[in-house]
Amino acid sequence: MGKKLAVISLFTALLFIFSGCSTLVGLFSGKSDTMMEYLESTNDMDSAHLLLLMEEETILSKEELLNFTENKLLPGMRDFLNQAVDVREQFDDEELLEVHDLLIASYEALIEGNELWLADHEDEAAYQLMDEYVTLYDQYTNELEALANEWGVTITWEELDLEAESE
Repeated sequence: MGKKLAVISLFTALLFIFSGCSTLVGLFSGKSDTMMEYLESTNDMDSAHLLLLMEEETILSKEELLNFTENKLLPGMRDFLNQAVDVREQFDDEELLEVHDLLIASYEALIEGNELWLADHEDEAAYQLMDEYVTLYDQYTNELEALANEWGVTITWEELDLEAESE
């Protein structure tokens, strides 16, 4: 349980809220439209992944955490990974795909880390993979925001609320 809280507490759940084009370059190159399509394609998936991790934080007992990890977290993350792979096939811009690959790699690290943790709760490699997830996901959000700005799109991040989402 402690491993989950430590990993998850390193980031605040964020929701993509995106708005307008801020440069003419983005407007005329079509890059802003591509970015808006990408954000729309990934928003629900990524928000759901963050909500799943927030739900994990609320678990107090080791037994519940084991059950949650095996029966909800891992199946959910595998589904999000499949969705991310499908989204990748919708786009052909190399810069955007490089950024998107960070999202895929972060999901893969989280899945592998949790699989190892289920097998051996003391496995240092599991914790390293969960740390890698945090690093990759943070890199993904930073690079996505930078690319969006370059393409004339401003991303405004908003905190997710687990309680509001479950109502």
